[in-house]
Amino acid sequence: MIAFLLSALGIGNSILKAALSWLSKQSLATLLCIVLALLLLVDHGALLMAHRHERKVEGQLAKTAKELKDEQAARAADRQAYTEAQTDAAAKNDAQIAHVKQQQKEISDAQVSTINARLELIRSELRKQAGGAAERPSGGAQAGNASPAPCILNDPAWMCLSPEERLHAAENEERHDELIDWNLKQSSLDPNAGAGAPSRPAGEP
Repeated sequence: MIAFLLSALGIGNSILKAALSWLSKQSLATLLCIVLALLLLVDHGALLMAHRHERKVEGQLAKTAKELKDEQAARAADRQAYTEAQTDAAAKNDAQIAHVKQQQKEISDAQVSTINARLELIRSELRKQAGGAAERPSGGAQAGNASPAPCILNDPAWMCLSPEERLHAAENEERHDELIDWNLKQSSLDPNAGAGAPSRPAGEP
């Protein structure tokens, strides 16, 4: 390897000496032309390198511009998708709220109808009882007279209440029961159920 390097150096040295010898024999004009030619070659090489670097920079700038444009398009698409998702979610939420309110109204309307019918039935029954008590004898004169409270013998469950008091107590009891039933039905509503899902009757598994 060292011998090869020494041989190459020797050859290079010989070529350099031959070139210098050749140049020393040339005229000044020839030497100037050679120098100008070398300068032109160097300048042309530098120009080619500059053009190559410029094309490389332009390629990098174009790539960066494309990546930036793609990034902006992706962000715009994300914003559009987010806006559409928010709009859709808001619409579904509004629909679900309206659906739950409708279910609550249906339960309340049904419960009002039920309690009105029940109260009317209670009033009718109490009117019948009051009419029957007025028509029949007072449960036996001897038993009625011997008792400090004859009405207890006739109707022990009511403890001698007046018809108005009986009606008021029965109505309150019925309202209490219906309120419990209404509360159970309202509590059974699922606010997270889909707006299009059919409602399930309260108490049904």
